[in-house]
Amino acid sequence: MLSQALAFGAERGFPAGNFIFAAALALAALLIVVLRVVPRVRTAPATG
Repeated sequence: MLSQALAFGAERGFPAGNFIFAAALALAALLIVVLRVVPRVRTAPATG
């Protein structure tokens, strides 16, 4: 996918398209972790 984003951007004079796409994927992953995982960890009962 990143090579396709690079090719798409390079054809239009913007060769950094793959970096923008990678940043968007990283941001989406971060949002998933913050919105879905963190609340579950906070409400989980403590063991030990």
